[in-house]
Amino acid sequence: MRENFAEPTREFERLVIGGGLRHPGHPVLTWMAQHVHVKHDVNNNKRPVKPADDDHRKIDGITAAVMALARAMLGQPGVSIYETQGLTIIGQEEAAPTVAAPAGWLLDDDDDRW
Repeated sequence: MRENFAEPTREFERLVIGGGLRHPGHPVLTWMAQHVHVKHDVNNNKRPVKPADDDHRKIDGITAAVMALARAMLGQPGVSIYETQGLTIIGQEEAAPTVAAPAGWLLDDDDDRW
């Protein structure tokens, strides 16, 4: 089944124009945003399109953001596993995985360059 990006793209565009997205100048996201093109269908629906496959320019981060917004717009009830169990970090030196802070805590890597 093909995903319909019309409504999420419209909402994403509204958020961008209205300043409703937090984007503290991340250079890769900025680079991707500069390469997004929008395709219109006969009903004036919009969706993001990427450059040709052999082109080095990518828009994967923007497409992922629109896809995440599409999922969020579904408004499905339920609790995320991250809200009940936290985030398991693998690859640590310890034998048992570490569980990150539960929902409601702010994890900050103190790297404010982005």
